[in-house]
Amino acid sequence: MGTGGLFGRAAQQDRIDQLLADARAGTSGSLVLIGEPGMGKTRLLAYGSTEAESSGMQILRAQGIEAESELAFGGLLELVRPILDVLPSIPGPQADALAGALALGPATVSDRFTVYAGVLSVLADAAERKPLLVLLDDVHWLDRASQEALLFATRRLHADRVALILALREGHTDPFTPAGVPSLRLSGLAHAAAAALLAQTRGAALPLELVEQLQEMTKGNPLALKEASALLSEGQVRGIEPLDHPLRIGQDLTMAFMRRVAALPDANKAVLLLVAASETGEMSEIMTAAKTLGLDVSALGPAEDAGLVTLDAGRVRFSHPLLRSAIYHAASGQQRRAAHAALAQALSAPGDAHRRAWHRAIASVAPDETVAAELEAAASEAAGRGAPAVAAATYERAARLSPAAEDRARRLFRAATESRLMGSDEHIFALLDEALALTGDAELRGYIQALRGVEMIWYRPGDEAARILGDEAARVERSDPGRAAMLLAQTANSYMLTGDLRTAAELTHKAFGLVPQDDALAAGLAATRHGESLVILGEAERAEGFLAQGRAMIERIDVPLLLGMDLGHGFMWAEDFQTAGRFFDRNIAEARSSGALGPLPYALAMHSQLDFRRGRWSRAYADASESVPLAEQTNAPVLAAYGLVCLARLEAGQGREVDCREHVERALAIADRLGIAGVPGYAHAALGLLELGLGNLEAAVVQLERVRESYTRYGIGEPTVAQSEADLVEAHFRIGRIAEAKDALDRFQRRAQATGRIWSLATSARCRGLMADVAVFEDDFREAFSFHDRLPMPFERARTELCLGERRRRSGDKAGAVDVLRSAVGTFEQLGAAPWVDHARRELRACGVSRKVRSSPIGSLTPQELQVALMVADGATNREAGASLFLSPKTVEFHLGNVYGKLGLRSRAELARFVAHGGLATAGPMPPLT
Repeated sequence: MGTGGLFGRAAQQDRIDQLLADARAGTSGSLVLIGEPGMGKTRLLAYGSTEAESSGMQILRAQGIEAESELAFGGLLELVRPILDVLPSIPGPQADALAGALALGPATVSDRFTVYAGVLSVLADAAERKPLLVLLDDVHWLDRASQEALLFATRRLHADRVALILALREGHTDPFTPAGVPSLRLSGLAHAAAAALLAQTRGAALPLELVEQLQEMTKGNPLALKEASALLSEGQVRGIEPLDHPLRIGQDLTMAFMRRVAALPDANKAVLLLVAASETGEMSEIMTAAKTLGLDVSALGPAEDAGLVTLDAGRVRFSHPLLRSAIYHAASGQQRRAAHAALAQALSAPGDAHRRAWHRAIASVAPDETVAAELEAAASEAAGRGAPAVAAATYERAARLSPAAEDRARRLFRAATESRLMGSDEHIFALLDEALALTGDAELRGYIQALRGVEMIWYRPGDEAARILGDEAARVERSDPGRAAMLLAQTANSYMLTGDLRTAAELTHKAFGLVPQDDALAAGLAATRHGESLVILGEAERAEGFLAQGRAMIERIDVPLLLGMDLGHGFMWAEDFQTAGRFFDRNIAEARSSGALGPLPYALAMHSQLDFRRGRWSRAYADASESVPLAEQTNAPVLAAYGLVCLARLEAGQGREVDCREHVERALAIADRLGIAGVPGYAHAALGLLELGLGNLEAAVVQLERVRESYTRYGIGEPTVAQSEADLVEAHFRIGRIAEAKDALDRFQRRAQATGRIWSLATSARCRGLMADVAVFEDDFREAFSFHDRLPMPFERARTELCLGERRRRSGDKAGAVDVLRSAVGTFEQLGAAPWVDHARRELRACGVSRKVRSSPIGSLTPQELQVALMVADGATNREAGASLFLSPKTVEFHLGNVYGKLGLRSRAELARFVAHGGLATAGPMPPLT
């Protein structure tokens, strides 16, 4: 037996008690209660509420309602309404976005994640005043926008005084548990608890045999046990009548509820149906609707007396969620439609437009343009409030009620457009196929096809996507050359992803020729895209002119984030690190300040790759480790794949074998599923570097030969893209395959000379120095260092120092070897490149010199601690860092305290000095990504 009137739930109550205690002590926690109807989820929520209230916590409640599941942020508004007074204190973009989403202010054009971040900030700020308990019942019926906002916040609350308990019906989609929120499944009551519950319900203990029968028939479901015991006849209790119609969970449980309603007069039932159809239970609405149907709300009195409903603060609530479901679904379709029609008529305020439209839609039995137009307006409002899932569902419902085929097609297209913001799936293509079959309008057909083609690029890359986009570009080339150019650029993306680089370059060149040069944005983007295409093909001289033109135009104007999130990578391959860094920094800063998570993962991944090259490995790890989960959370698998290979490259350099292999495996699985040509090259390059560093030379050759084959297959002419060719030469050489090493070096040198990139010239000279005769190898290394001096790449320079130290030692110049080997060890230690530290220290020992291993405390920081440390060191306050990283200020404070403790620091000033002197800019290695 449990406490508080609950039987057999002591363990669950203990779990809730601990959750509340942790929240009061400053550690957030959450729990999803999962169970069949009647298992006691609502009773456990009530227990939590009672315990929280007695300890001085503030309680926020919301309940999902089936009829409300398509109303954008309806559940969220109910939940946070009591704490909205903190809105002025949260970051401005978040406050504006959240107010707009909740229809408390003007709609703002913002990423939906800005709204979600606003929810996080509101909860965290309110918890500063008083610990919070958030209770959500029937979360499966919560509108999707509210679900996603709460999931976002739940995953990021950590050092905040917030506890969340959610109740979910078994068999419904659970967005919380797969995302890492702890869950607890409720099973049926054991015999002793069942007997105690039955005794309380009947007022006396039941015979042992009868308890066993009831427990078996109901599978221990507490609500089913109570309902079954209430229906027992005296003969059944005494054992002289059989239980020949056992009550079971499901339809029979619904029938048991309806038996409690059956004794009521028809007028009472009709008013209860209105309450069940109403998503708010507002008494004023129900009274108005009842008058429309000729009913009197005083008929609710007997229902209240029977314990079916409660009347409080102008609202009507059912005593159990299943009562609402039972009453609603027991009514005929005609009765339900009449109730919804009456409720629609009762909702006359401007702010009720969305709810009125949905009630009218449910009440409709045939296409109705008036209702469809109202739904369309409601969908547009939902889109403006940052609720694309709700907008998509509303547009689709409007389409189904549209009498005219063209209107239906247009609304289906809008539904597909909004669905795309939630991540693509097959339903989008089904919507587009249906819309295309309905419309004869050339312009609409063009937009439908363009959207289909863009979606195919990222989810079905291949010839069909390119053909669709190319056809649409050709159709509008004369009438709208700017749009045609953008379509051609999208078409080029398709070819880039599938590896047809030459066709991609031809398309970007054509796009550049179409754009009027007075259109700085379009011309700058087209020039940059074409320059990138030429860079990857190895046409460095031609590429430079286009990149320079694009750089000059784009740096003078504001580029929309979605268009400019990847602008830096062409400059990175061309070794213009300064320009690449400016573009990536600008995109990341804009995405963070506006709360736009969608474009952020790719910008972070590319910035990580840039910082790997520049030797800022801690920052590279922070960016890549943030990029991957963000891409997964925003349903962007292509971006996740690129984040994973960037992360794997860093882990390869640091010798973190398990993490590197796991992330490569995940990236390759995505690439194989989606047909992405570029990812495998990066993945195998990362594995090749890992194996080379670990001394697994045969395995290194296998991986690096795969990169070479990929370069050849796709016509990649720029060695700096994957930076693997020097590794292949070195792997062959160290195995002793001198002929193969020379062949690989000859190929590499030809490409290095053709493109003139500093990395290629430096590392090819290093490889020559490895294999050169004793009399001339110093010349080759001097040449390598002359190139290293022109472009700082600490890891590559240290590897050149290591190779020179080896050659000097083996040629008898141990004194000369020691100097460069000490320098190499120092750099490798700062980078956390453990395998390379070991290699260089072995060479030093062979020279008769021992060096104590230097370990950096930075290796003990988690990825989030590292992110916080870097932001705070750059001058961000806790609130600013929290807004940028989508964390609460308290969580930032918690991580910062851990940073101080692990690094032996005491203040922000010391942290800033630590970073300024390279403590975080280059130090490592890092802990595993979780």
